Amino acid sequence: MPNSATEELERPAEWLDGMLLPGRLQKLGEEAGGVPIAAYRLARARCCVTAVPTTVPTLREVAVAARAVSDECGVSPPSDGLLLDACTLAGLVVIEPMNRRAA
Repeated sequence: MPNSATEELERPAEWLDGMLLPGRLQKLGEEAGGVPIAAYRLARARCCVTAVPTTVPTLREVAVAARAVSDECGVSPPSDGLLLDACTLAGLVVIEPMNRRAA
């Protein structure tokens, strides 16, 4: 199964179709070294095929992808904080939610 970051960015729709096959998300988790980076890769590819494509996912998009990967791997999904920390340590950019103060 080709799973290079190049394919994810150059042919994201086809790459995502491949992720729908049984066991592919688990394999992605293994290749990525864990759920957080696999979730980032999945979220980034999903962002590339939206009406307004981008290669920088939001934390919420990464969290949704993490639930999908975690479910496939049979583990609990990581917290948003752990996802953000893992992405930051890996040098991956994630759009964080704005902190809103009560008026």
